[in-house]
Amino acid sequence: MLDHWNMSTMVWLRYVVYERWRTVAGVFFFSAFWHGFYAGYYLTFLGAALFLETSRLVSSLLILWHFLAFFNMWQPPVLQ
Repeated sequence: MLDHWNMSTMVWLRYVVYERWRTVAGVFFFSAFWHGFYAGYYLTFLGAALFLETSRLVSSLLILWHFLAFFNMWQPPVLQ
């Protein structure tokens, strides 16, 4: 049971918190609130939410860039 604690907690957070708020930052904020009123939890969890959202944005932009470059719809700028 101990091996699957974080996995079951993640599923619970997804269905109880994420399905209602629809934001990753909301889930991390709820998790920090659940852990207690310590600034370190809020900084860690909200920093992780910012990192996760930024990585999703960069990933989607890279996918779009590769798609456009593959079909020659966008050419990278020429550096002089």
